[in-house]
Amino acid sequence: MKHFPLFVVLLLTIAAGLTALGEGESLPPAGGRVITDMAGREVILPGEIHSVMGKSPMGTILIYTLDPDRLAGWNYLFTEQERRYIPAPYDGLPLLGGWFGKKNSANLEKIIKTAPDIIMDADFLTPETIAADDELQNQLGIPVVMVDGSGMDALPGVYRFMGELLGLGTRAEELAAYCEDTLDTARSITSVMEDNRRISVYYAEGPEGLQTEPRGSRHTQLIPLCGGINAADGGRDASVDMARVSLEQVILWNPQVIITPAEGGGGEAFLTNLSTLPGWSEVEAVREGRLYAIPQYPFGWFDRPASVNRIVGIGWLSRILHADLFPTGMEEEVCRFYSLFYHLDLNGAQLDELLAGR
Repeated sequence: MKHFPLFVVLLLTIAAGLTALGEGESLPPAGGRVITDMAGREVILPGEIHSVMGKSPMGTILIYTLDPDRLAGWNYLFTEQERRYIPAPYDGLPLLGGWFGKKNSANLEKIIKTAPDIIMDADFLTPETIAADDELQNQLGIPVVMVDGSGMDALPGVYRFMGELLGLGTRAEELAAYCEDTLDTARSITSVMEDNRRISVYYAEGPEGLQTEPRGSRHTQLIPLCGGINAADGGRDASVDMARVSLEQVILWNPQVIITPAEGGGGEAFLTNLSTLPGWSEVEAVREGRLYAIPQYPFGWFDRPASVNRIVGIGWLSRILHADLFPTGMEEEVCRFYSLFYHLDLNGAQLDELLAGR
C-alpha cells in the first residue's frame, strides 16, 4: 500500500474494520463497551452509566435497591401510603411509565427528555421477550439490557451481573448474599417437609376474592418455598394472571390459609366485604380466622411486582404457615431489609403498620 495516497489507505483500513465486525454490527462509541447481557445478547453501552430506566417495575425495583441515584424514574404513581416508604428525593423521581401488564404506559416524550443511558428489562428470557427488547432498542436508540426475571432463584445472579455492569460489585454482593442467605434458610427447613405437613394456601385477588394465580405461576413462588401448597391446583394455565375461579371451586379446595393484598388488587375490598359475601364461611380458612393481609408498602411482600420485594415476604409467610418452625418475631429482620434494600430506617409506627396484617 506504500504506493497509495494516505487517505486511500485510511479508507481501506476503515472498510476492513467494518467488514470484520460483520453485517449489521456497529462499533461502540468512543469510550464505550460491548457487553453480553443475561439473555446472551451483545449490547453496545456508553462508557459510563449514570441513569438507568427499568422497563417494568421488576427491573425498576432492582435498580432502586442497588443504587437509587441512578434510577431514571418510576413506572407508576405511588399512593400516599406507598410514598411514606420511599425516602426523598427518590419519591419525586419522574413518572416514565413502562412496558408491562396489559397496557403500554410508556411516556416516550418524557423518556427521551430524561435520556437514560440504558433501559433494563427483568423478564423471562424467551425468544419473544428478546425480540421485543431488540425492537424497543432500535425504536428508541437506547441500549436495552436484559436480566433474568424468571424468579426468586435468579436474584443473586442478577445482582452480581448488575454490580459488574454498573461498577458496584461490593454493594451488589451485599444484596446478593442477603437474598441467598434468606432463600437457603427457608429451603433448609421446608425442602425436607412432608406433603402432609404443608399448609394449603389460597391467594385471593379481586374484590370478591375469586381471582388467583395457579400453581407454577411466578406470582406464587413464595408458597412452596415457605412450606405451603398452592390451593389453586395445577390443572390451570400458570401463564394466565389473575385467573377467575368460582366460589364453588374455592370451597372444594378448602384452603387452610387465605392471603390477599392489604392494598391494591381488590384485596382491601375483599377483606372489607367478606362477612357479607355468601358461601365463604364454608371455607376452613374463614371459619378458623386464618386470613392475612399481605403488607404492601412500598412494594408487596408476596407478589406484584415479582421482584426482590418478595424476599422480605419469605419470613412473613413462613411464620404464618409454620410458627413452630420460625418461632421468633421478624421485627429486626424487616428493619434490616428496609434499611439495606429500600434505604429507609423504619420508625415504630411504620413497623407496626407493616406487621399488622392479620
